[in-house]
Amino acid sequence: MIVFVTTREGDFGIVDFLAGAGQPVADRIRVLHYEDVASLEALPAASYVFSALDQLLPTERELVGEMRARLAESGRCGSLLNEPGRTLVRPELLEQLYASGRNSFRAVPATERSAPLRFPVFVRDAVAHDGSLTELLPDRRRLQSSLLRLAVRGYRLSDLLVVEFCDTSNADGTFRKYGAFVLGDRVIARSLNVATAWMTKRETSHANDECAIEETAYVEANPHADWLAETFALAGTDYGRMDYGVGGSRPQTWEINLNPTIGRGRRLRREADTPERQRARELSRRARALFYDQFIEAWHAIDHAADPRDTIAWHVSAAARAALEQERRERQRRLDRRRSRDRLIGARPIRAVRRLLRPR
Repeated sequence: MIVFVTTREGDFGIVDFLAGAGQPVADRIRVLHYEDVASLEALPAASYVFSALDQLLPTERELVGEMRARLAESGRCGSLLNEPGRTLVRPELLEQLYASGRNSFRAVPATERSAPLRFPVFVRDAVAHDGSLTELLPDRRRLQSSLLRLAVRGYRLSDLLVVEFCDTSNADGTFRKYGAFVLGDRVIARSLNVATAWMTKRETSHANDECAIEETAYVEANPHADWLAETFALAGTDYGRMDYGVGGSRPQTWEINLNPTIGRGRRLRREADTPERQRARELSRRARALFYDQFIEAWHAIDHAADPRDTIAWHVSAAARAALEQERRERQRRLDRRRSRDRLIGARPIRAVRRLLRPR
């Protein structure tokens, strides 16, 4: 048995996988939501995958660390993948990769106003997976004005990263974003997106015969497997997907998503279906099949054969539950405030900015 732990909002990745290509292992994987951990009184003796650690609140992170330690101490569980405190989240990861020389670009907290930067830069959320919040910014003046606009929209500077642009484009001006998974001790190539935009997304990437053939060759060869394994190990990541580029012959890590979409999730925006895209999908069929074959093998490798009645005692104190509820309410207030400001600014931008900046 395998317990996959994730947020309720972010469970669509694993749920879609188990309903589709993951059906061969669906009866062996149980999905547990972090929101329910504090109310449990027992934990199954199983293998565990702790996904989405970067989305946890401080008290949640402490509880999950205690939970993982309790499971390990029992001696009755299988693999325990990802660990709070060891698995690096995006700000820590990018800092470590730059310090070690594995990345050639910096990512610094937006609160570090005087940090030396190589322009252009862009701003992104420190934990969300929505890409850049700005265009490429050519100088510090534009950076400061962009940070001000984001603050007006409700973002806290402590939640933002300023990232140096790393140009990995080819001679023809196209960018390539590679994606590869780690699951236990298996590193599996997943996808290759080619686009003319520097912020490369699947839905905006080229869909043609040439790109589909190149993606299949990448998945078959997994040419950066050793580098990927080293980088996942440095990040303390046992489960996740790395998105990366290659500048010259040197890979550069953009991020490691600890709760990645595994296939084309039902909540993702669908591209307009064209004959060219249909043909590209057909040509990519072998790449998808090869990935899923290896991915399912990796799930079988961490499966833990235990009596389903075998459980481990677990209890969360009333004080911890109260602290967790307070943090969740505060996070929801911040999200509601940001959405409200986005609606207000979208309707009356100049008047709204003046109102929000007015001294109180």
